[in-house]
Amino acid sequence: MNILLASIQRSGSTYLFRKLAGLPIKSTTPKDHFIVKGETPIFYVKNGDYKIFKTHLPHEYWKDFDGLKIFLFGDIIQSIASTYHKRFEPNSFKQCGYFGEKKDIFTEDFLGFEHMFDSWIGNANVILRYENLKEDIKQLSSYGIEVDLSDFNLRLRNNEKNLSQSQYGNLLQTYYSLIHKTKLLF
Repeated sequence: MNILLASIQRSGSTYLFRKLAGLPIKSTTPKDHFIVKGETPIFYVKNGDYKIFKTHLPHEYWKDFDGLKIFLFGDIIQSIASTYHKRFEPNSFKQCGYFGEKKDIFTEDFLGFEHMFDSWIGNANVILRYENLKEDIKQLSSYGIEVDLSDFNLRLRNNEKNLSQSQYGNLLQTYYSLIHKTKLLF
């Protein structure tokens, strides 16, 4: 069975990708294994007879995928602040299907995080929240997948502390709807 791990950027997907693939934690990253479809890189690793794919693209890009679809997300403010501080470069945007110029991530959801969230919620077989990963991961056992998260430590994610008050306020306003949706889900 092929596995697709979709996520909002900076939600712990590289860690989970490695765990699903049976790779050491500090080993290869999805960027080490990819093919290009159009202009968009598709990340995967082969594990035995199946492949594990990782994406930050919405469901419509993967609607024909035949396999287990997992969607992972985390605290939206933390994910966006981390994206801004650690992955705010043009090449990272391609992973989200965006090929334009950098814009103000605080006042516009130009990476489509809300669209990505909405597209996967009704289409993923399994939905995982980073902050509850140790408990949520148990859902995979019904698909015959056991993942050992004994080494999982919830990252101390305090990226919002590096934001100005104005940036933080703009994030709350811009992503209000998405933040609300994630809180209603879990």
